[in-house]
Amino acid sequence: MITLAILALVASVMVWASPSSQAQANHAPFADAGSDQTLNPGASVSLDGTGSVDVDGGTAGDCGGCEYEWEVETGPYDWIEITNDDGSGASGDEVTFNVPSEAFVDKVADSDPQKYEIVVRLTVTDD
Repeated sequence: MITLAILALVASVMVWASPSSQAQANHAPFADAGSDQTLNPGASVSLDGTGSVDVDGGTAGDCGGCEYEWEVETGPYDWIEITNDDGSGASGDEVTFNVPSEAFVDKVADSDPQKYEIVVRLTVTDD
C-alpha cells in the first residue's frame, strides 16, 4: 500500500512538472512602471504601467484583463495605496499623484544628501 502511494505521488509530480502542463499554466504578468524620474517633494508625477505585459500571449501595452495596484513604501514593511490627485484609487495602468514629502527614504545619494529615493510598487494581476 505504501509503495502504491509513493508511485502515485511520483506520477502526479511528473505530470505536474512536465513542460506541456507548465506551458498551459497561467503565469503572472510582467509589471513595468516606466522609467525612473527625479522630482521634488510635492511635485506632481505621472507613472505609466502600459509597458506591463501578460506573458501568457499578451504584448506590451496589451495586458487585457490585468488589474493594477499602485503603492508607495512608507516603512521597511509598510505600503500605502497611491491615490490619484482627484482622490480616486489608482487602479488603472496610469497614475498621477503628488510626490510625498514624508515617505520612507529607501536610499540617500552619497554625492548629494538632498536627493533621496522612494520606492513605488506596481502589482499587476490577471484572471
